[in-house]
Amino acid sequence: MRQGGGAIDFRLSPTSNNNQLQAIVSNYNYRDTAIRIVINSNVDSAPYFIAFKKALSSEIDIAGDFQQSTLPTGTWVYVYVSRNGKDTEVTNRELRSTLLQFEQLVVNKIQ
Repeated sequence: MRQGGGAIDFRLSPTSNNNQLQAIVSNYNYRDTAIRIVINSNVDSAPYFIAFKKALSSEIDIAGDFQQSTLPTGTWVYVYVSRNGKDTEVTNRELRSTLLQFEQLVVNKIQ
């Protein structure tokens, strides 16, 4: 799940096809919405898909030392992994950075 500053909030989930993810966009361009899209894996996005699957299956530790800035300026983004009905913030810097790459893929599908 991606929430925070910027113009988009969305939740990714696996599909029955291992080469696709479903994205449900709940906020786009600063407006509440309900958009469902499918993102296909390709050569460029394959590393993001692998990281996503490893994060969901606990093969990658989502805990790390990343902390959101408490300053009232700048952009903030929260990335969560949802397991068993519980959302846990991703603070592993490398994993967080990789998962944030889905934002552009989602935006590209909407536009």
